[in-house]
Amino acid sequence: MSLEQCKIGMVPSFPSGFVLQNKWRPAFCHLANFARHEQMYTCFKDKMIHLIGDSTVHQWYLYLEKTFEGLKHFDLHRTGLESMALSVDLQRNIRLQWKKHSHPFVAVNKSYFVKDDLYVSEQIDQLEGGPHYVVVICLGQNFRPFPIHLFIKRVINVRKALERLFLRSPDTKETKLEANTLM
Repeated sequence: MSLEQCKIGMVPSFPSGFVLQNKWRPAFCHLANFARHEQMYTCFKDKMIHLIGDSTVHQWYLYLEKTFEGLKHFDLHRTGLESMALSVDLQRNIRLQWKKHSHPFVAVNKSYFVKDDLYVSEQIDQLEGGPHYVVVICLGQNFRPFPIHLFIKRVINVRKALERLFLRSPDTKETKLEANTLM
């Protein structure tokens, strides 16, 4: 049985897939294999990738920055808690940016730039969007010590901001990462 290529907007089956040999395998479509760097470069070419959230998505940023040879870290001359990072590949026109989410976040006695402290919904509202925009959002870990209603309210606001973004630019790509719930 040959499955069609996975596309954004497809409705997953239940169960939606499984992990085999350390790789996610959807049950309802064929996932593109980015085993070679050329395939990743083609996917990311001419994209502005906005990673917004906690340390999980920051790890993605660090991985991508290390994996893509053309991506060069742009020094933003920040001190204290890292709240924003930027890398660019001028040859392929790739911009990779990570910004932390606003409170609550768990940090040990570190300062940060208050002007960078925006809720995720506010960061999304500042994006123009379009076919060259990719938005990746990850919330969760830093909310664990706080009442659940705070997290629910934040997620509702993020959803409303995404709806506004898609009204402005329906061809914007968006991905949500969920918190690891293991204790």
